[in-house]
This record gives sequence, structure tokens and C-alpha cells, in this order.
Amino acid sequence: RRFCDLSIRDFEIDASHINWIATANSLNNIPKPILSRFNVFEIPAPTKGQISKIAKQIYRKIRTESSWGECFPQDLDDIVAVHLSKQSPRELRKSMVRAFGAAARQGRRMLMVEDFAQHPRETNDPQIGFLANQNSHKAAAY
Repeated sequence: RRFCDLSIRDFEIDASHINWIATANSLNNIPKPILSRFNVFEIPAPTKGQISKIAKQIYRKIRTESSWGECFPQDLDDIVAVHLSKQSPRELRKSMVRAFGAAARQGRRMLMVEDFAQHPRETNDPQIGFLANQNSHKAAAY
């Protein structure tokens, strides 16, 4: 009955009357015989104003569900919400959790725009992966 899409965890629908739902970023690669079995609804991307509201909802949910949440104000600052309107709803939760951590490390109990800045990796520890040796002249085996 209750369904929550993993891509937008803070959005729940009543799915008790639905047989099948499919999502796609593009219909181009879906074969016509399969596509003909669906009622297609195109849902536009949220506006910046809508994303700001979504950011405030995600903020409240994280704050409510976390044991440390009461250390932060009940509502997200409007300036921060407007700044977040540049992100996709899918990115909001992850960046907000990181921002809570950044604010806490600074000893603050309020999120600020700078808490959402992308910081390069701040360690000299060896890295692994395809790009680990991109800036190094020595190759390392792991």
C-alpha cells in the first residue's frame, strides 16, 4: 500500500490500486510493443522553487530521524534552501547529510551555504581505483 521510491526517499505514494509502474529518462530505447502497453505520463523536472521546498522537507526529515537532530533549528534557512535549488532532488539528501557533518565539525548548530561546498579529498593516503595514479608519476599495485 505504501511505496517510497529509492531515488526520492522523502516522497511516498499510496500504490494499493496500481498494477505496474515503470520509469525512464527517455522513451527512445523502449520497444514500441512494450511502450504501447503503458499509459505514458511525462513529469517535468521540479522548478527551483519546488526544489527549495523539497530541500526543506528533507532537512526536517533528517533532523527528526536523527538523534542529534534537535541540536539544529527546526527549519532550514531560506538562503540555504535557495542555494540548494540548483541541485537535483536526488542529490539533496546526500549533500545535506554531509553539510550537517560539516557544520558540526565547525562547532555550529546551523547549516550555512558554505557547508555544501565540494571539498577535494583532504588526505595524502594512497588511493585505489582507475584514477588513483592519474596525478602521480609512480604506479602502485594494490
